[in-house]
Amino acid sequence: MKNFKKKHTKNVRGKVSLLDNFKNYDCVFLKDKKCLIYEVRPKQCKNFPFWKSNLTDKKSWENLKRECPGIDDENGKFFSSDEIQNILDKTF
Repeated sequence: MKNFKKKHTKNVRGKVSLLDNFKNYDCVFLKDKKCLIYEVRPKQCKNFPFWKSNLTDKKSWENLKRECPGIDDENGKFFSSDEIQNILDKTF
């Protein structure tokens, strides 16, 4: 675990964060829009896209939708505002 953290994470405002690709800021474990570590992804990733920065306003959400094909997908799970708040409370 120590080697993984040293090789694949960084400190961001006192918290551990996965490294990202400096060219487009995608996670280094994202390849062809799929997570390579999905089954063991950290809490930060499990709670995406419900990050506070993505929920600040409608424009932020719409911008994110262009980058992430799973957002507002008609086949995906619907999350109520209470469910989203519960996710945020557990994460941050």
